[in-house]
Amino acid sequence: MSSRFRVGELVIMQHARFFHEYEGAPAIVTGGLRRRHPIDLKSMKSLEYDGYEVRILAGDGQVANAEPHQLRKLRDIEHRQFSRALEKASQWNRDLEEA
Repeated sequence: MSSRFRVGELVIMQHARFFHEYEGAPAIVTGGLRRRHPIDLKSMKSLEYDGYEVRILAGDGQVANAEPHQLRKLRDIEHRQFSRALEKASQWNRDLEEA
């Protein structure tokens, strides 16, 4: 599968570095592929990598940075299974537009 994702695309989180509780969770890509500079929460050092900003559609809707290998495109059957997640993402988009 391609490692390129579009803003607004629904994906599955995988290979978590820090937030292991979101392994396998659906997320929506909210920022395109670009150079990111997050802080490593263990060493408190600055990291540098190419990644996407995503909103995790589980828990409180946390926003995180993810490298392409940490995201997986949905298969057709998963699209049907995550229809509620799509509805939730749509509601967040509407809420952001109103703010």
